Amino acid sequence: DAFQLGGSSFAQVRNKIGVQGPDVKDVEKLAAGFNALQALIKKGIIVAGHDVASGGLITTLLEMCFSDTDLSANLDLSSLGESDSISVLFAENAGVVIQLKDEASVTELEGFPIPCHAIGVVTSGDTLRIRNNDNHHEFDIPKLRDIWYETSWLLDQKQTANGLADK
Repeated sequence: DAFQLGGSSFAQVRNKIGVQGPDVKDVEKLAAGFNALQALIKKGIIVAGHDVASGGLITTLLEMCFSDTDLSANLDLSSLGESDSISVLFAENAGVVIQLKDEASVTELEGFPIPCHAIGVVTSGDTLRIRNNDNHHEFDIPKLRDIWYETSWLLDQKQTANGLADK
């Protein structure tokens, strides 16, 4: 579907609801995409992956970088065809970001039942670099990781008992 912000976390933090949320236009393609993805996992072609859901693509990309202390990426989202960087980064469309084991594995995506886009490369470092057409953004991964974990801890304190969040 198009990159819609209705019902998104982005809309919520702006005290909005939005007009239209993203939808799945073809559930049969979605199922075929899921099955094809499972086949790639079984082949050992995918080394990491994350769904695009709560928080949108930016949350997915940052969470993937949070998994190690010297992990970043250089990305170009221009091929996604959305000129509005806010929409492409924060829309909560159904999707998945995968990291392939090597560049040669891209050929495994030919004929994939859902659209696929090569958006960048994993690098070492502490800065997530994202380009979308003429827009360039850099995100400080350690700083955002600290904020992310503190927020998670604060939520966990409310959801668990007996100091389990601290443990």
